[in-house]
Amino acid sequence: MSSFVMRKALIALIASAGLTLASSASMATTEAPAEVRAAIQAPQPVGQATFSWLFWDLFDGSLWSNDGKFSWDQPFALTLTYRTDFSAQELTDQTMSELDRLTNWSDDTLASFAGEVARCMADVGNGDRFTATGNMPDRVVLYLNGQQRCSLEKPGLRGQFFRIWLSDNSKFPAKSRQLTGRPE
Repeated sequence: MSSFVMRKALIALIASAGLTLASSASMATTEAPAEVRAAIQAPQPVGQATFSWLFWDLFDGSLWSNDGKFSWDQPFALTLTYRTDFSAQELTDQTMSELDRLTNWSDDTLASFAGEVARCMADVGNGDRFTATGNMPDRVVLYLNGQQRCSLEKPGLRGQFFRIWLSDNSKFPAKSRQLTGRPE
């Protein structure tokens, strides 16, 4: 079986089975990345988790806010630091699949937004960091390794976009609670 076919099979398994997440004490971060410090007044860590599937660590997630507490009504930033390679297309496809599952957007809205998301994404590898900031209810700004990639705007986008990682309806609700500092 070719490497390409095996990679696609792995992604399909991840999408269908959901991610198993393991917390990681070793990923404790003392200082927020520069893009988080620029977007959040005095960033404090809210929660962290390592996203894994079987024995593969895929990426580490860190959530930041002004006071170390999560609220959908206050600015926050989510940083994903990758431990493996993903193509821009894989990131786009997975993001759009989750938005389709978690929102009530029409097919036309999803198709239009997919083009916007695709322009934001890039291939990532071990150590690359995507950060999404949600300072306003209708806007999400994406950064790759500290450099702004794009700004997405849509009514209510902050709550809709971040549901992928932070809501009880995510594919990994227990770890969503861990990231948002809520008891499991």
